[in-house]
Amino acid sequence: MVRAAREAQDWTQETLRRHLAERGVHLEKTAMIRLEQGKRPIRLNEVVVLAKLFGLDLQPYAGGVAQLASAKEYEAAFAEHARLREEIRQLEAQLDQMRSDHAAAEAEIRSRLSGLQHQAAQVATALFVYDRDHHHGDR
Repeated sequence: MVRAAREAQDWTQETLRRHLAERGVHLEKTAMIRLEQGKRPIRLNEVVVLAKLFGLDLQPYAGGVAQLASAKEYEAAFAEHARLREEIRQLEAQLDQMRSDHAAAEAEIRSRLSGLQHQAAQVATALFVYDRDHHHGDR
């Protein structure tokens, strides 16, 4: 994400490092490379400065509750909440149906498997008895 945002600004790593340093975040060249490759965790102070540099809003990730400023915003939020609840209900119903279908399919497969295992055991017993009675123990 850092690399994509940097490249979207048409900045080199050195340019980004300079902008970060101007804002109190000092990264060595190797740290920048590892950060962009996802091999180095990003620190909170770095997230804040990077967000400011790239014009990203961190508010949606802050865990705060949205403030509604008007009746129109309230109505829109109410409608969105109803839409989301309906979508949740539909997905839960689909999940329940999948579980039910899965359980029914599993029961059918287990039943068929049991029947085949029983048949295989009967055939194996018949082969054993035949070999025993006809002295063909070399099979």
